[in-house]
Amino acid sequence: MARTADDTWGVGESVGATAVGAAEWRARENVRPDRLFADPYAQVFLDAVAARKIPNSQFTEELMARLQETDPHIVRGVRAQQDFVAARTKWFDDFFTAATASGIRQAVILAAGLDARAWRLQWRPDAVVYEIDQPKVLEFKDETLRIYGVEPAVRRVSIPIDLRTDWPKALREAGFDPTLSTAWSVEGLLAYLPASAQELLLDRLHALSAPGSRIAVDALDAAFFLPENLTRLGSFFVEIRAVMIRNGGDLPDTPNLFFDEERTELADWLRQHGWQADELEVHDVMARYRRRASEEDDAGVPHCVMVEGRLPL
Repeated sequence: MARTADDTWGVGESVGATAVGAAEWRARENVRPDRLFADPYAQVFLDAVAARKIPNSQFTEELMARLQETDPHIVRGVRAQQDFVAARTKWFDDFFTAATASGIRQAVILAAGLDARAWRLQWRPDAVVYEIDQPKVLEFKDETLRIYGVEPAVRRVSIPIDLRTDWPKALREAGFDPTLSTAWSVEGLLAYLPASAQELLLDRLHALSAPGSRIAVDALDAAFFLPENLTRLGSFFVEIRAVMIRNGGDLPDTPNLFFDEERTELADWLRQHGWQADELEVHDVMARYRRRASEEDDAGVPHCVMVEGRLPL
């Protein structure tokens, strides 16, 4: 599906397909003996996807074993991508855990997708978590967990709205208090926004942030949109997508979902607006959580930096 500035999607469609892919990697991580986090809900979402016959990748262990015999480099690349998602998930988990421990009781998860942190993390008794995403994505998520019969571990407010529209108005109308410190997460989002939409989103987020607020973002670095990197990433996805289709599954054409536009470095933007910002390169994050991939096997790992910002009190 070609991207436009005002396109929409559901689970399994366009950008919504990446939410299913991330859920698959979280489900795989959940059953590892050395797992970085517990997420039993990821498999619940995958089961619902299968029941609705929504296209998905289906990287089963049986398929991976077959590929190990014929295309071991693909297996290594897929494992590296899985390790990237696991490390990224753990990094955002740790961000919210630290923000909660500091006393922050208001959180906003932008582009929440099939993330289940409102169900699986520990929150303050008086906390509230706002989740914002496309209406059809949140409808699928809410209905699936309602059928499964689980309640969130925190007061959770679902806000079905496109992040390129007036989401701050919808957020305030849902009870968000801009005078309280807020923990914001922007995970797996910026590459799928036009540069102008990214700038607008950051301006709005900043305007809603009281002193003491925190933000966590996996941000594109300067190397992400270099032609050689896009070629590397594109070749990897073309190859594994062809393999998946031959084996009865599907995979989104992820590189074609990106908006290849020059944009401000996220840490620089935050500092220019009064935030304190720290950066950690993606491979350093993966190494922190014992998921570092070798250079020859990291074709599916995007060039990005994990940025954490704090607005001084």
